[in-house]
Amino acid sequence: METTYKMNLQNNMHQIVFEFLQQSLEEAMAGYCTKIEVALLPDGNVKISDNGRGMPLSNDVYASKAVLDKILAGRPITNAEYSQMGDFIPAGLQTANSLCETLQITVYRDGTAFRQNYVRGVAQHDLILSDAEINATGTEIILQPDKAIFGDTEFTKDMLRDWLEDKSKLRILSSELSSQSLPQHIHCQVCGTETYLVAVTGYVKHRCFCLAVYT
Repeated sequence: METTYKMNLQNNMHQIVFEFLQQSLEEAMAGYCTKIEVALLPDGNVKISDNGRGMPLSNDVYASKAVLDKILAGRPITNAEYSQMGDFIPAGLQTANSLCETLQITVYRDGTAFRQNYVRGVAQHDLILSDAEINATGTEIILQPDKAIFGDTEFTKDMLRDWLEDKSKLRILSSELSSQSLPQHIHCQVCGTETYLVAVTGYVKHRCFCLAVYT
């Protein structure tokens, strides 16, 4: 019974990552995204980034926050509530965010970076806007599942790899991308980051979270 419970915890914790990865894969399938990265960071966080279009945010801070809230805003989920949820496949982004102790999203669009931080689904500040490269587009998410629910459960490279390979076989990734033996694995010797290059077209350089450069 305990083993089954731990397996369910691990499956559901990975499903949080899969919910966000699915959004990036859909951008790739629609032809708007050529690069997706998944990185297991040394502090137990996971970083997911892509070079898709980014959410339709603008310099209208209130309108942009409303867009983010509609997509991501949730509420804290207690252990009692979680125990009644069972397997959540698919969970939806609001539920996935609610099961994160912390989540930071940065959207790059129209020369602006839009950043919002959440704790257990609740926004922690007004939307922060800053300058970005004029041609930069895409989304970056850094999340940590709620330790009050998932405890010391860890992400595994095998589960991430298997899910990504399944999506590739189902042609959610284009044949051009799938032909590159995805996912490629890079281990940073500086910070220990485990990174998977999921979708790569004309890819030249990779920078892990500590900015160590691989070519």
